[in-house]
Amino acid sequence: MAVNDYRPPLSGLVQQLKFHHRPELGPALARLLLQRLLQRDDLPPVDALVGVPLWHRRRWRRGYNQCDELCRPLARWRGCVWHREGLTRQRAGAVQHSLNARQRRQNLKNAFQLEFAVQGTPYRSGG
Repeated sequence: MAVNDYRPPLSGLVQQLKFHHRPELGPALARLLLQRLLQRDDLPPVDALVGVPLWHRRRWRRGYNQCDELCRPLARWRGCVWHREGLTRQRAGAVQHSLNARQRRQNLKNAFQLEFAVQGTPYRSGG
């Protein structure tokens, strides 16, 4: 789910979070995502959040995973489980921001493995 179109000023905040060592922006961006979620009445209840892992070298260079900075407060506010290591990255991929939509899908194909059992409604990616 997207909070808004990826354009300024939101795009600048996301870039600051990801590329300019600004993890403190995570909770503010998570709050925007929470507001968007609360506006939607067509979504099922959330049982768990699963973050998207970075390739270990990228995480080491960055010092943190920006997804963790969003999921941590969002899970607390939603009262759901956060599976920080619920996905394992199986391989490195190309940098996503340089790819178009089709290339992004191909880049992510078979890139992750789910590390816990899911019961009930099948999970759905995207949104």
